[in-house]
Amino acid sequence: MITKDFVTFEELFWLSGHSQGWIGLCSPNFTPINDTFWVMTFNSWGDEHDKDDQLFYLTSSDVQAWEAGPRGSSEPAYYPLASSLTSEVRAIDAAVAPVTLPNGTAAWLLAYKREESPVFAIAPFGGEGLDGHFTDLAGLSFSRRDGSPDLATHENWDFLVGPDGRWRVVSSDYGLTVSGARTSWVYTQADHGDFTTWEDGYPIPVNESWYNNDDRANAGAIADWRHIDAVGAYVFVYAGNTVKSKHEFAGRGHNRLGFATSPDLETWTTLPASPAPPVAKLRAEV
Repeated sequence: MITKDFVTFEELFWLSGHSQGWIGLCSPNFTPINDTFWVMTFNSWGDEHDKDDQLFYLTSSDVQAWEAGPRGSSEPAYYPLASSLTSEVRAIDAAVAPVTLPNGTAAWLLAYKREESPVFAIAPFGGEGLDGHFTDLAGLSFSRRDGSPDLATHENWDFLVGPDGRWRVVSSDYGLTVSGARTSWVYTQADHGDFTTWEDGYPIPVNESWYNNDDRANAGAIADWRHIDAVGAYVFVYAGNTVKSKHEFAGRGHNRLGFATSPDLETWTTLPASPAPPVAKLRAEV
């Protein structure tokens, strides 16, 4: 869907993956390329028997129009992403970014979750595009703001450039080394051109409300809208969910979107949540 005010929305397309035999498709991430070209990455879901979840992408030159799919299909055309690395293994939560390597070469940077491990890879920019020959980056590491190694489980990636010109990566972190509610963390590349060492990690602080009383800010993404007069800030979009019950929402809690803004990726303001919906009251049988 597309919106100009986050109040009214226009539906662009649905992606189900059913025509390709998938249970469904999920985890979208949008990457603008010089504001003239857009890439959307996503993956299949459902962990079907003998069919690992895989990565995909589709493209648009104006966000409104996406390449038409096969004749008779109601979905736009989408393609495998980095299949040379992922065709034989479960892969989810991809994000891509066009980057410049230390030797001045343009490349695609890819982050995704392979089984339970974070993986970053690069491929030549152009040519075969996003299903070209990706190469894993060895020695990937994360550290926290206090300098300690970060051994969290990472997923739901997003890339952006910070105000200092260095790349940032956002991930949902959880596991035994992360205390408290699941939220999204931001890391900064240690040096320009280095895409293996990520440091200064910190969780984005968002307020707890009625809609995120369990996972506080899961699967977050940050848009740099500082150049938009009506916004003038980085905008953080995230999923908050309610306390989980195995009987509802597949045990994942009721997820809703929340927003926070920052002028510098350091100071964050959580935007007010809409009023909580009324609690349904059971009608007594007379």
